Amino acid sequence: MHTVITGLDKDIEQLRTPEGCLYAGIPYFKGIFGRDSMIASWQLLRHDATIAQKSLEFVAQYQGKHTVIKSEEEPGKIFHVYNQVASALQQRVLKSLQQLAQGFPYYGSVDSTPLFVIVANEYFRKTGDKKLINDLWETIERAMQWIDEYGDLDGDGFVEYKRKNPFGLRNQNWKDTAIYLPMKSPVAPVEVQGYAYAAYKAANSLAMELNKQHKDWNARARELKNGFNSMFWMKDEGFLALALDGDKLQVKEIASNPGHLLFTGIIDKDKEARVVDRLFEDDMFTQYGLRTHSSLSKYFRRSCTLGAIWPHDNWMFWVGLTRSGYTNEADRIKNALLKAHQKLGYLPEYYDVEENEIVLTPRLARFIKVGKPCYPQAWATAALLDMLQPDSEIKH
Repeated sequence: MHTVITGLDKDIEQLRTPEGCLYAGIPYFKGIFGRDSMIASWQLLRHDATIAQKSLEFVAQYQGKHTVIKSEEEPGKIFHVYNQVASALQQRVLKSLQQLAQGFPYYGSVDSTPLFVIVANEYFRKTGDKKLINDLWETIERAMQWIDEYGDLDGDGFVEYKRKNPFGLRNQNWKDTAIYLPMKSPVAPVEVQGYAYAAYKAANSLAMELNKQHKDWNARARELKNGFNSMFWMKDEGFLALALDGDKLQVKEIASNPGHLLFTGIIDKDKEARVVDRLFEDDMFTQYGLRTHSSLSKYFRRSCTLGAIWPHDNWMFWVGLTRSGYTNEADRIKNALLKAHQKLGYLPEYYDVEENEIVLTPRLARFIKVGKPCYPQAWATAALLDMLQPDSEIKH
């Protein structure tokens, strides 16, 4: 086990940037991504809390200030990607595309903003560093304002996305691949509602700790929770819808996204166990981890986010299981990722499972054919590294 941890630690060191953050991955994602930075630094809090400190400070510098269609910047919004460089060819092509179509930083992410607030709170709970939170307080307030004003596109109380730049990302939650489910915009992803709920609770908690005047974010959290459990629960399936589409219709697909909600507390208790049980059924859970999408779906395996296993996705599920008291189930997730690592000798960005064997399916970028799934990938490596820390208990 010590050898595994040492190898994971070396992978993380390869990804460390001069600013003290982490690149999302090498070679394809050698840039700083808002979503990836927040999740990876959260995963590494017990390993090296300075990564979270530096990541929070870095992304806060580039928080949105204006409304810009090209880059999808909005006041209070945390960027999707600050910059991206890979091979010389990819660097030239991607840089040209970004300059012509989007620009840097690019802000097409619906979840990086609530994740910023969540990770600020997780960092404070771990370190007690009031100075950093005081320094970031205005950034946190602006992020919360974005959730309420710009994140809720139609005033229904849910956080949605709809790209404003026709060259931007069509899908703007973590499953942002070009080939995904056909959904009418604006889309309210299930896991993002949980992130927003957790952000409300986190901001309220930090404000109390720092004696800051603040809105009653706990009240807003209660409103969101009530509406969420009413609108997203699929009675016949006994599970949560993947999203609400632009007509406020449930996207009735069984996917891993609801597993992210367990750490947030947004799911009503009478539904929580049913969500857990469903995610461990054979069409979702394999000996190497939880799939992103049910193998029974007609959309299964049309892209890397429609059936492959992503370690960071499993980590989100593991955190929620651990915090909610599902210790046996949490161990199943940890052991599955450890088994995948032992099989491959490392953990890539994602992998498929076919006939109980791991398959590394090459990914096809929009303009550039690339090889196997990215490795090292920050939030994949950090997922298992966190699970294997000597003190495995995650405090509430």
